[in-house]
Amino acid sequence: AGGDSDLTKAVTLPNILKTFNRNLYGFSTGTGSRDTANAMFNVARPGAVSA
Repeated sequence: AGGDSDLTKAVTLPNILKTFNRNLYGFSTGTGSRDTANAMFNVARPGAVSA
């Protein structure tokens, strides 16, 4: 998900933004946990709450 593919295959915010700027970077690619290198800025923790 994230920036994988393009807008015709996956409707994600990075893919929407890449439609207007092909030089966009920083989005996640591939699959894996939030602690892997390919997570990039995709570091949300499901169920986390702010204090």
